[in-house]
Amino acid sequence: MANAPVESTNLVVFDKTFYEDLANIATEYYREFGWSRMFPVNTTSIPNAKKYKKPIFGDTEGFTSNDEYDGFPDQARTSLNTRKYKLHSILTSVIYSLDDRSKLRQFLLQDKGEKMRAFARQIDLTFMKGHYSKGYDSTGLGVGTKMSDGILDQAGTVIDLDGTDSALGATGGVYAALKKMVESIPFRYRGGRECVLGMTSNFYAQANSSTFTNTAGQTEWEQFFDKLVTKGIKGWKVSPEIIISDEAFIGVGDAGGTTDDRLFIAIMDNNIVERVFSRGIAPFPVIQGRGDTTIQDWAARCAGCVHDDEAVLYSEKITWP
Repeated sequence: MANAPVESTNLVVFDKTFYEDLANIATEYYREFGWSRMFPVNTTSIPNAKKYKKPIFGDTEGFTSNDEYDGFPDQARTSLNTRKYKLHSILTSVIYSLDDRSKLRQFLLQDKGEKMRAFARQIDLTFMKGHYSKGYDSTGLGVGTKMSDGILDQAGTVIDLDGTDSALGATGGVYAALKKMVESIPFRYRGGRECVLGMTSNFYAQANSSTFTNTAGQTEWEQFFDKLVTKGIKGWKVSPEIIISDEAFIGVGDAGGTTDDRLFIAIMDNNIVERVFSRGIAPFPVIQGRGDTTIQDWAARCAGCVHDDEAVLYSEKITWP
């Protein structure tokens, strides 16, 4: 996601260098620390496009078997559908003055850099939960009007995690829930691949609690991790990079904690799920200088897209005793 060329008005060398440092902070956070980096990424062929169209290929037909090389069918045929997604922009401005430089001095980059990290976090949450007109609050809940769906909205749903319901109150319930999340993705998607698992923090805590510990002292999380992460083979294997995030997986109306934890699982493939950009994390090409104040406007245009909800799954609410 390269930055746009920069023009400047009424700026000094400090401003130009500072802009470059902020750009590096934003892209470093997003590429190295944001949990959504695990999802495949794609860019539209047209910069700043407001829509993204994804060709979806169906089953191919037109095959026969014969003793001789005759009786060929007319042709192999593959149905082709297209899914369309809306791409909305995420906007922010970073403003600093001569007074900021004087008071903050060497801490100026740290102060403004935190705003850029917060901007990158907003993009992370947008992929998972969709666009909200006023972004996301400190807990990860959307604020204002919802403008488009995210990955969780488009995911398939897994119910009755322990085989009866999703009230995991008895020994064996955690292991059953984790195993069901994996098995709910049809094997034709899992074969030769790893699944990526996500969960709320309280689920992880419960999975390692005394309630879900066997007589040998092994928790049900350790049992699952040993069998399907450490010793798992592709098709029956979960990636060791587990996404544990309350802000990502606690949705609108969810309180988290003991009332409504969630599990998430996906096959990370561009034909299944994508983070799509038509504009990467970048500033507008003009940095404005107004008196002793410098204004940098930043934007991204993007969306989280699920192309096949059989291989991207989100559990119903989980409750505990």
